[in-house]
Amino acid sequence: MRYHRKLPVLIGLVFALVYFGTSAEPLHSQSASQDPGPTSIELVMFDQIACKWCRMWDEQVGVVYHQTTEGKRAPLRRVDIRARMPGELQSLKSVVYTPTFVLLENGVEVGRIEGYPGEDSFWGLLEQLLGKLQFGEGVRTQGTLLKAQSGN
Repeated sequence: MRYHRKLPVLIGLVFALVYFGTSAEPLHSQSASQDPGPTSIELVMFDQIACKWCRMWDEQVGVVYHQTTEGKRAPLRRVDIRARMPGELQSLKSVVYTPTFVLLENGVEVGRIEGYPGEDSFWGLLEQLLGKLQFGEGVRTQGTLLKAQSGN
C-alpha cells in the first residue's frame, strides 16, 4: 500500500535520469577549454517616439530587417532613449542621438551607427560593423563609431 505514494517519485527519478543522462561529471564542472557555446550578437536600436529619422528607418529598413541575412545574424532590439536603460546595457557609452544603432557581441559594444543616412548607406555601415565581429575570439575593448549625417 505504501508503494502508491512512492511510485510518482520513482517515475520522476527515472524520467530525470533518462532525460538528463547519468554522467558522473557535474554540469558546472566543464573545463574552460570547451566551446563556450554560441556567440550572442544583437543590434540595439535606440529610438524615440518623435524621431522622424527613426520612422524613416522603420519604413525603409525596419519592415524587412528581420528577413535579411544581417537581421538573422544580428537580431534587432529596440530601446526607447527616454526610458530607463536596461541593466545589461548600462555599461554602454551614453546615447545622445536617435536613431543610434549599437552592435553588441556577447554584451560588449563592437561599434555604433549614429543617425540614419538613408537605406543604402545604412546597409553599408552595418556591413562594416558586422565585419568587425570576433565571434568569441577574445574580449573587445574598444568599439567603432560610424556617424551618419541625419540632422536628428
